Amino acid sequence: MKFYVSFALAVTLVLGMSGCSDDEESSGSDEIAVFSLPAKNIDTVDDAKNASAVAGDSQNTGGIGGLSSSRSSAVVRAAQAPVLMKASQTFECEVGGNIVYDIDENENGTFSYNNCDDGRTISNGSGTVADDVVTMNITITQKSDGSTFSGNYRIKFTEDALFDTMAIYGNITIKESGMTSKYGYDNLALAEQTNGNGMKINGKVSVELSQYSCINGSYTYTTEEMLIDNGQYLESGVVDINGVAYSFFIDNNGIGKITVEFPDGTTETINQNQAIVCN
Repeated sequence: MKFYVSFALAVTLVLGMSGCSDDEESSGSDEIAVFSLPAKNIDTVDDAKNASAVAGDSQNTGGIGGLSSSRSSAVVRAAQAPVLMKASQTFECEVGGNIVYDIDENENGTFSYNNCDDGRTISNGSGTVADDVVTMNITITQKSDGSTFSGNYRIKFTEDALFDTMAIYGNITIKESGMTSKYGYDNLALAEQTNGNGMKINGKVSVELSQYSCINGSYTYTTEEMLIDNGQYLESGVVDINGVAYSFFIDNNGIGKITVEFPDGTTETINQNQAIVCN
């Protein structure tokens, strides 16, 4: 099974938090109430650029749903580890605390993070694993500045001959440098090609960023043509974001570009790796 952080370097999807009074909570299984906002309208070129930044690994959002940041990557690893376990075992953390797994030979069971201090972060939380589905509640605190990454979510890992897929349902909140970013994942699925550079993204995420309120809203992704990543840009592929088609390509100068097609048929070309700009 692959580790999915590479997704954040290419595709489209970030979320965040601020204070929006029109939130809705979608009912989910396992009693996880997913943070949800109304769909973000993408009507202008600036809207399209910001939606692209939300979707990708822009310089000021933290990747797909924050999943490229070190703390969120740790959250994904924390969810992935129990799936790979087939024993009841306690691991002592580098500086202090421990991680306790009580997993049977069928990869079902429970786990807990107990003041696990690896020198950089302290993790606390617990969860269950059953049939490659991990449900957990975890908080990771950065020792250097006190920033936190907390999540209450369910992740399902699947793999077949073509794709390794991670689907996430639940909530993640990041608090750092006086800013709060809140993400609500409604079965957002990220699929990486087992052998190759292809990827797909499908599902919905709500984003509320206190520092970039102009992008707050929900984003629904549908991959129309598989995305191909060359490590710096997306070479090809088409993703629909809230009814707007994003076609990725590399121009003759080797720069990643996107042709954006609005519902009325008009098109604009923008750069990949956009930064969010709120006017």
